[in-house]
Amino acid sequence: MEGSFSDHLLFHLINYAMAAVMYTMVGQSILGVFIGFYSNFFVMRFFRKITDPFVRLFSVVTPRFLVPPLVPLYLAFILLVLRIGFTLIMLNMGMAPRALD
Repeated sequence: MEGSFSDHLLFHLINYAMAAVMYTMVGQSILGVFIGFYSNFFVMRFFRKITDPFVRLFSVVTPRFLVPPLVPLYLAFILLVLRIGFTLIMLNMGMAPRALD
């Protein structure tokens, strides 16, 4: 079957991993508004455990004037831009599914 999920497995795995981290960062920002960014609530600890490695990794491109609660939201936007770029590159190389196939 042409255009099946397994034909583009690499694209889907990378895209889903980036999406999971991106939405975790958005969730951390939204939950931080309601329970406090520095809360010890188990969900916030889980979010920080997932997102802290990416916050450290992208600290080079993160502006210093951002307050810490906004950093995950900013990085979620950066990941969105990277996902769009990744999709366009993979489409151009023929390694991503096309909408009209």
